[in-house]
Amino acid sequence: MINLNKFAETLNELIFDNGEMNNKEFAAAVGLPEPTVLRYRQGKHTPNLKNLIIIADYFKCPIDFLIGREPETAGYSVKPCPPFSEQIVYLVKSLGISYKDFYTKVKIPESTFFEWKNGSALPNLYSVIKLADEINCRVDYILGREN
Repeated sequence: MINLNKFAETLNELIFDNGEMNNKEFAAAVGLPEPTVLRYRQGKHTPNLKNLIIIADYFKCPIDFLIGREPETAGYSVKPCPPFSEQIVYLVKSLGISYKDFYTKVKIPESTFFEWKNGSALPNLYSVIKLADEINCRVDYILGREN
């Protein structure tokens, strides 16, 4: 899962390395509320997927790096996330299996899979991490941020 202390530590290091912005400046730069940024920096709140993508895009780094799943950002290039409804179809096709085999393999309910596929719901961060673990890939791959 996500280590909040590691996320806070990494976020603080990235902010420091990019000009020592205060919470207000960073919040304005990424378009998030200042109290939200403060809770992230203190390790008191898990970012939702949308905010995590915003932060990762701002720093041009992998989400896996931000949440402590990998130690560095070497060789990473940012790619805009496609809609998750498209990405989930791509993931199934890339594995060469049926929809049923996919949601069975990754241990998600059929209804959840089809909500994601139809765009009527989005996964949360923990669901994306679970998918990455089950498929043995990076979170960024699940989201379509890398090839």
